[in-house]
Amino acid sequence: MSIFWKAVGGSLITLVLGLVLKKRNPDVATVLDLVICCMLLGIAMGFLSPILDFFQQLAQASRLDNNKLEILMKATALGIISQIASMLCADAGNSALGKGIEIVAVCAILWISLPLLTALTDLIQDTLGQL
Repeated sequence: MSIFWKAVGGSLITLVLGLVLKKRNPDVATVLDLVICCMLLGIAMGFLSPILDFFQQLAQASRLDNNKLEILMKATALGIISQIASMLCADAGNSALGKGIEIVAVCAILWISLPLLTALTDLIQDTLGQL
């Protein structure tokens, strides 16, 4: 968990440094922000590694189809990527475009999740049919 606190502290230091640099050299401040965002994404991926391992164990224990696990991973990735893109649009002063990205992402996640929703519906129908 210490890496989390280091990331937060580094981000806050970068924020202050970016505010100072933005007045003198806005291009350098933007590059600094981009570099820190990439580093934070790398840290986030480190946190996701044990979660991926857990999903693999869950899939083996429950005999889940790998396709269903892949759907969960794709939906998670779409959510993260769209959130980053939306925040970048908002930071650039175009929050409407960011909201549009979020709407498209939600629709894409629902579309990707259709096989899971279909399997869930089939399971409910089988369960109700057995009663």
